Amino acid sequence: MQADQIIRNLDKLKADRTELNAVLEQCAAFACPEKMGMYLDHADSGGDDRPRYIIIDEISEANSILSRGLFSNLCPPSLQWFSFSSNKKEYKESEAVKKFFSEAGVSLYNLLMKSSFTMEINEAFEDFGWAGTTNLYVERDPKRTFRFVNLHIGEYYVEENHYKQVDTVYREFKLTARQALQRFGNPGDKLPEKVLKDARDPDAAKSGRKYTFIHLVTPNLDRTMDADGKYHPGNSNKAFKSVYVCREEKFTIRESGYDRNPYTVSRFEKKSQSIYGFSPAMRVLRTAKIENKVWASLLKAADKAIDPPVMLDAAAYGRGISPQFFYNPKAVNLYDSTATGGGGKPEFQPVPANLPVGLEMFDRLDQHINRAYYTDMFQMIQQLNQDSGRQRTAYEIMNLVSEKNSMIIPVVGRILDEMFSPLLIKCFFLALEAGELGKLPDELIHADELDLEVSYNSPLALAAKRAELNGFFESLDMLTPLANIKPEVLDYINFDKVTKKVLNNTGAHPDFIRSNAEVKKLREERAAQEQQAQEQLMMTELAKSQDLTRKIEPDSAVSAIGGLLGG
Repeated sequence: MQADQIIRNLDKLKADRTELNAVLEQCAAFACPEKMGMYLDHADSGGDDRPRYIIIDEISEANSILSRGLFSNLCPPSLQWFSFSSNKKEYKESEAVKKFFSEAGVSLYNLLMKSSFTMEINEAFEDFGWAGTTNLYVERDPKRTFRFVNLHIGEYYVEENHYKQVDTVYREFKLTARQALQRFGNPGDKLPEKVLKDARDPDAAKSGRKYTFIHLVTPNLDRTMDADGKYHPGNSNKAFKSVYVCREEKFTIRESGYDRNPYTVSRFEKKSQSIYGFSPAMRVLRTAKIENKVWASLLKAADKAIDPPVMLDAAAYGRGISPQFFYNPKAVNLYDSTATGGGGKPEFQPVPANLPVGLEMFDRLDQHINRAYYTDMFQMIQQLNQDSGRQRTAYEIMNLVSEKNSMIIPVVGRILDEMFSPLLIKCFFLALEAGELGKLPDELIHADELDLEVSYNSPLALAAKRAELNGFFESLDMLTPLANIKPEVLDYINFDKVTKKVLNNTGAHPDFIRSNAEVKKLREERAAQEQQAQEQLMMTELAKSQDLTRKIEPDSAVSAIGGLLGG
């Protein structure tokens, strides 16, 4: 793809997002002011971090509670909150494969904790609250294996495939000429002559001149295969095509490829016709504007109540001065004491404001915002932790989420599916290529694809899984009376599969679960022991039923048993 075509495509995506950008700017002003200013001029802010007309912090606080709550209950640093396994049936029973994936999960968790993951994922959760869309970029770091970068939504534009999954990312960013020379110094990179000249100029004004660069990552539709159905090697034949261009010079700097898209784009919620996510801030934007206006009126009323207008007698200043009345704080009101017969002292009238009604209205608006941000649930979890003096267990939080705020379950499911699963799989292969996960077991060395499956055991992830089981146990409760009458109805239930689902969905570590082969062997041994015990019992009962004083008949059962025992 030519540089000018990439630039035109990006400009088209920008134009299509004009209206959304305006909404995002408003949401950022209320919920995450440090991220506003990417789209619109906000010079009226007077140097503050948000426009002067915004005087409330409730939404930015709710956004902060949401991000901290998601972080501490989805990927807490104190817990290895994920594990790996093979999704292929032929590898699930292999002890060597299970051991490899178990150890790989521990190694990858330790690598993540040493990287910038914790910092960047927390910022990504903040973006969920106001923008509804996050984009985490991950690449190899020679020192710490991984380098994570959370991108501002004003920096990238995306496209979906036919499954409504984001597979194409256009990222636009600026670098000085000197930075560009440092960034694009790999073999095969080519910078425009003008950029190179500026970068090497000793004049800081020229070497510091900024240029705009675009990075496109998109599925490679031109991949070629050999006769055996395997893709030809080489960067240009990888699953994703990668192109860097310079906008000002319309120049292609680098063309390469990736096995997996380094950009992980995920959405908090999603509407069917929109590519980008739908955030809590978008849901309550009108409420936020009303709440801001109500709070402004309350502050004005409170100011008048605390510092009421001064009243002066116009008659004391001679004729020609007419009475005037103002309601704003610090106003001076003139009255004429002679107009009503004279001599009367001024009476201060109540401030024309209804503070109780305003406060009640503000409280209702605030409740709506807190519901959108799940503030009550996360505050309740935090309060329970403080009251008990310990971190609540995953099971306790599962019950709390199930009972108090099941509305967050679809959100959690989307985050796990769109953000964490692809991100962790990419990190797995980056670590594997870097030699950080040890040697593959023999069964996997010649496998075409590992086909990884990621499991989660953080509190919110387990709460989302538990929702799958609730329907089954409700059905089982309804079947219990019928099973008491006719036990055969339970034959319709595959209790082995239910048991596996319960173990997986309640966070049991894979190392603690027996394989199908182990369970089969255990059951065969148990069945043999039960059969032997039953035979011994039968012989004992049969012996009791016989008259031991009688002569044993040649063809009797006792005679047969005696023959078996060698008697």
